[in-house]
Amino acid sequence: MSGIAAICNLDGQPADHLRLARMAAEMAYRGPDGIAHWQQGPVALAHCAMHTDPYAADARQPSTNADGTLALAFDGYVANRGDLRQRLLGLGAQLRNRSDAELVVHAYQTWGEDCPRHIHGEYALILWDEGRRTLYCARDHQGLRPLYYYHNGQRLILASDIAAIIAAMEREPGLDNSFLIQMIAHQWHCSQSTPWQGIHRARAGQWMAWSGGQSRSGEYWPLPEPGSIRYRTDAEYAEHYRYVLAGCVREAACADGAIGVEASGGLDSSGVLAIALGQQKAGQLPASAIQGYALAGPRGSAADETAFIDALAHHLSHPIRKAEMFTPESVWFSRQSQRDRDMPFYPNGAMLIGLYRMMASDGVRVALNGLGGDEWLNGRWDYHRQSLASGDWRQLCRSLAADAESFGTIRAIYLLARFGALPLLGHAIMPLRPAPGRGAKTDFNNQPQLLSDEAFAQLQQGTHDHEAALSRRQGDPRALRLLHNPLNAILLDQAERLRARCGVEGRSPLLSRNFIEFSIMTSNAIRLRGGVQKFVHRAALHEVLPEAITGRQTKADFAIAFDHQAAAACKMVAAGLPDTIESLLGPAARELLAVDKAGATLDGRARWQLWNLNSLAVLSGLKGGTR
Repeated sequence: MSGIAAICNLDGQPADHLRLARMAAEMAYRGPDGIAHWQQGPVALAHCAMHTDPYAADARQPSTNADGTLALAFDGYVANRGDLRQRLLGLGAQLRNRSDAELVVHAYQTWGEDCPRHIHGEYALILWDEGRRTLYCARDHQGLRPLYYYHNGQRLILASDIAAIIAAMEREPGLDNSFLIQMIAHQWHCSQSTPWQGIHRARAGQWMAWSGGQSRSGEYWPLPEPGSIRYRTDAEYAEHYRYVLAGCVREAACADGAIGVEASGGLDSSGVLAIALGQQKAGQLPASAIQGYALAGPRGSAADETAFIDALAHHLSHPIRKAEMFTPESVWFSRQSQRDRDMPFYPNGAMLIGLYRMMASDGVRVALNGLGGDEWLNGRWDYHRQSLASGDWRQLCRSLAADAESFGTIRAIYLLARFGALPLLGHAIMPLRPAPGRGAKTDFNNQPQLLSDEAFAQLQQGTHDHEAALSRRQGDPRALRLLHNPLNAILLDQAERLRARCGVEGRSPLLSRNFIEFSIMTSNAIRLRGGVQKFVHRAALHEVLPEAITGRQTKADFAIAFDHQAAAACKMVAAGLPDTIESLLGPAARELLAVDKAGATLDGRARWQLWNLNSLAVLSGLKGGTR
């Protein structure tokens, strides 16, 4: 959770070190181990350091190469550091220390702009190449470390935080109506947009470079062929899955000091904790200790996972500390938004602050989590189509047998026809019932109109353009939608900043490149079996997790975090919005606000929509807004 920043004057004028100092000051919370600057002519870099692995302190950042022609500011960790180090040494690299920054500098020297293809992990980087007079930046494959940029034609500004970019601008920007429209509808189509005009989020899985007044960019991670991993038995899939998961946990757990694991009692985070404890016992982790932490929802509520947490702790013979949900007054969110110069945290993200503060007070700097399990371990109902298309008759028979046992023979045959044979034959969409456990797909055009007609038309066009862009990309459509989900881009950035504010660096083994590739390369039939999601995860970990968890079919519902804020959110919006924002709202938005929310329980979509309207009010009140 270090912070990085850069200023590059594209007209060749010397960079203003005072602007850079202001940027670093905005990110001082990211630099408990020191803040350093580097400047050379038109470029200045800053690094706010938080050391979380055994070799981080070996290279003082911003880090340069031996002859000073490259300068790097790097945030994150390299997951494949051992393999990468051996490859670079084999190609003649003269590595001066064992830090990740040194590996990244030499990776760029070796492979140039294509270097992120060879670097696995969670990272954002900014690099100045003096020889090519090029400023270069990149983000990891999933965008797990934040990076924003502003480019006005003459000056380029990049940073880990929006607040740092605004601190270096000539004047504060206005609010971006395109972003606000997406926010009102809670229908997101642009992962690069932010609340502010001209400030953009760098794309995940992409590098960008600026030189000679020109910019260029490229993607570096070609997705693997879907279904290319195929075994004869479920046991072989489970064995391969355990191997992949163990490797991802081991790489993420390379840290200096104790490691925390968010262990909620759910399938994903519980598996991460169990694997990490097994590896520590086997002497495979450098961490001095592994500590489990869980969020304790109110007793008896839908957010209460105490029974699962206690079952996990008992089974693993390992204590799990519980933290209460953080449910601040509404003014806390307004102050947080003012400080971060961004939309307020969502309440179901902010509720974890007590947990991260507990970790930090225990001396934990690195926290592993189970993010990504719902995206990459859940299956779709087209597993029959995949088996038929690939001629995997064994898998097809296993799926049919499981469906017959769960739903009955007639329903199993229906599923085979509806989601297997007929789609392959090219039949039109059938007016049949949705698959068990799945609701009918809802077109956002049929949602209550929260937007004015003009704003709604703009949203439709943006959504159409996003869908068209996805359809032109190479790769598995499911994977592309997950990797390029605009809302996920916002939520991942929020989660990273929230942890960083608490002094904790989050790491997500189930969002690692190797884990995602395994998901893409295997069939849905090993993820969804007989109506049970995460089949391969349950099968692979049944010996290390208690039955209460491997057999769990439910998830905690943290809607209470939104409901706690509902009345205050209405009050905030009712206080008034600028005319420019009022003009974006449709009648349904005003109806949503007109209902008394004191103690109310809203449906899922309405919770998000109401909070987004509250965020509009907060943003419009910030200095630099369009009031």
